[in-house]
Amino acid sequence: MKKVLLGGVVLITLGLVGSALAADMPIKAPVVAANTWTGFYLGIDAGGIRGLNSTDSFTQTGDGNNPGCIFGCFDPVTFPKNHNWGASGGLYGGYNWQFDQNWVIGVEADWSKTSLSNAPGQLFLTFAGLPIPPCTPIAPGSCHGLLMGNNLSWTATARGRVGYTMGSIMAYVTGGAAMASQELTGQVAAANFAAFSISTSSNHVTTGWVGGGGLEFMATANWILRLEYLHYALNSGTTTVAPCSTCSPGFLSGNGNFTWSNASLDVIRGGLSYKIGP
Repeated sequence: MKKVLLGGVVLITLGLVGSALAADMPIKAPVVAANTWTGFYLGIDAGGIRGLNSTDSFTQTGDGNNPGCIFGCFDPVTFPKNHNWGASGGLYGGYNWQFDQNWVIGVEADWSKTSLSNAPGQLFLTFAGLPIPPCTPIAPGSCHGLLMGNNLSWTATARGRVGYTMGSIMAYVTGGAAMASQELTGQVAAANFAAFSISTSSNHVTTGWVGGGGLEFMATANWILRLEYLHYALNSGTTTVAPCSTCSPGFLSGNGNFTWSNASLDVIRGGLSYKIGP
């Protein structure tokens, strides 16, 4: 009987000691995985675009009825550099790999619809520096004028990215290849462009390079905001030769040569993407 009582006392004592020790031990917090930048993502963006076209120009060369312009040709015209603003918006997507606590590398592609036009013009074209009869300042309807147009339809890029993260914020640089579609038009006409004598219109897809950088903010584990700047340098220099369709043989007859110089673009845009990943 004494042994039974002694065993019971020992068990009760051990239980009390164990409970006391458990109460004094710190409770370990559950491990929460940190958000990662690794994963595929797809987003939309919108912003402003500024284009620079430099030294677009027009010259005329004679034809079989006006060899060497011996019967007269329009004097050359060169337009100065011109900046224009427009709008840009589209889709982007890519993949990020966070290989270190602070460093991220990735690839990205984007396509944007753009609204950006440049249309320099000049009235009162001359021959040998003189007005072409019957053109006079008081009768501009009889004067010849020149109009050149460059309409940017869309842009696309394929780029690499390197980012440095500070918690939920990442600063990055990016660069790669660029493409753009341009609609080019040129017209020489009399009577305030009512009747065209030399005219051309064509579409061109040009290539070049793009570089820039930006900031991204991981609002949640999957939603990411960004602000980005990109500079495009396009190899868009193009010359188009157009015949004079309504010229009389001789005076002012001949082909028109329209030249559009290389273009550069600057884009500032904001974006929102959804990350598919951990």
